[in-house]
Formats: sequence, C-alpha cells, structure tokens
Amino acid sequence: MNTIRYVYWQDGDMWLGYLEEYPDYMTKERLWKNSKRTFATSARTSLAERFRSPPRRRAADRMKRTDLIRQIEQQGCVLIRHGRKHDWYQNPKTGVCQPVPRHNEIRERLARGILKKLRDS
Repeated sequence: MNTIRYVYWQDGDMWLGYLEEYPDYMTKERLWKNSKRTFATSARTSLAERFRSPPRRRAADRMKRTDLIRQIEQQGCVLIRHGRKHDWYQNPKTGVCQPVPRHNEIRERLARGILKKLRDS
C-alpha cells in the first residue's frame, strides 16, 4: 500500500498545506476538514496518474481497407456494387455476398469475419 504524506499548518484562520511529492501545489482552506478532503482528492489524482495504463494503440487491432479488399479479391471475390456506406463483394462460386465498410481502417475482428464468410468452403 502506498503512503501519501502531506505537510500542513495553520496560518491565522486558514489551513495551508501540500503533498510531500508535489510541494509546488499548495492548498489553502478555512476549515481543516475541507483541507483534508482536498489532500485526499489530490492524492487520488496523483496515484491515478501514476498507475494509469498506457493508451491503447489503434493500429494493432485495425486493418487498412485496401489490404482487406486485396485479400478479398485474391480469394476470387468480385465487387457487385457500391452502396452508400458499404461496398458489396460476392464470392461467385458460393454466391455469398458481404458488405465492406468504407472506412480507412476496419477492425481486425470484422475483417476476419468478412474474409471467413467469403471463403470458398
């Protein structure tokens, strides 16, 4: 468990203080209980920032639309029509049709599903 220490003192009718790790950020409150609440909020915020997980990378779970279309056409599928938001591809051997969204990047899971449905078998 992490210990968070703060320094505080009373100056006239005000309570002043700061977290030991962040001496530049001082707080000033009239009542001691408000000052404690401010310290607790600051401590939670600093801990949350310290242990925050790194941002999720989008490139890892996305596929370029051009790469998906290239794979679809390598399977022998043909473009049937251009829709408003999707292009429709069909496997002529099986007759299965599948829409392909018109986004620059398509989620990997969706791309795998489209390829699986358009396969020959």
